[in-house]
Amino acid sequence: MFSGASANGEDAEACAVLEYTLRSNSSMPVDLEWMSLSRDSRSPFYSAPDLDEGWRTERWGSPFTALKWAVPFMCGYSGRAVYVDPDFVVRGDLADLWHLEMPPGTLVAARRFGGAFRFNVCIFDCGAFRARLGLELLDLQRNVGTHQELMEHFAQNRSLVQALDPFWHVLDTEIEGTIGAEVCAYHCSRMNLQPYMRHAVPRLLRAEREHWFTGTVLRHPNPRLESEFDALLAAAVGSGYGLERYTRGPLYGRYVLSGSLRQVAL
Repeated sequence: MFSGASANGEDAEACAVLEYTLRSNSSMPVDLEWMSLSRDSRSPFYSAPDLDEGWRTERWGSPFTALKWAVPFMCGYSGRAVYVDPDFVVRGDLADLWHLEMPPGTLVAARRFGGAFRFNVCIFDCGAFRARLGLELLDLQRNVGTHQELMEHFAQNRSLVQALDPFWHVLDTEIEGTIGAEVCAYHCSRMNLQPYMRHAVPRLLRAEREHWFTGTVLRHPNPRLESEFDALLAAAVGSGYGLERYTRGPLYGRYVLSGSLRQVAL
């Protein structure tokens, strides 16, 4: 199991809720690895824009946009792995994802939205991914358009993608009122409506820091989602998933991101 995360701990509250909900709802042991940009040249997530080394991020909408594509490399191009963005709340059993049937020839499973797919939660067939695409880590790092090109490639080659049950990737904007029992995982998909931001922004200000998202943060139009997030955050902290768990590493510093993408769905 892999998840992207901001490298300065900006989304610690979201990470706590994600980890708490995915572990507490899983009938299988979960091996979770966070993927965050690093200044350490030995890290697979190394990025040093000032030196023109490592991951190129200037077309990313978040500090972890394209890191998901390194999951097959992280698994040694063997077996399967689940990736999920940190701004998800998991309500279903991850075993259902792990055991999803993926026909031969498919590289990844993701939810289809119209004529394209969104990979905010997805399942990789790590060996097939490399065998078909031939991408090494350095290829992913050095191509500024890695994310956009892979999104387009899968949109044009739909047979490579197994359609994921839509209830494993429900957008928060698709939920009106009460969250249905059929929802396995929902995605807080717009930065300016993120329930965790009401907690993160004051925390960062107290530390004389700021969030990488520079847009106007609004209250979520569905107050039930905010209430559930607050309750889950309290439960997560009470169960040992305190914010220090997601903020203890060295700070990465200033990100180089695409400002034009910051206020759209990620």
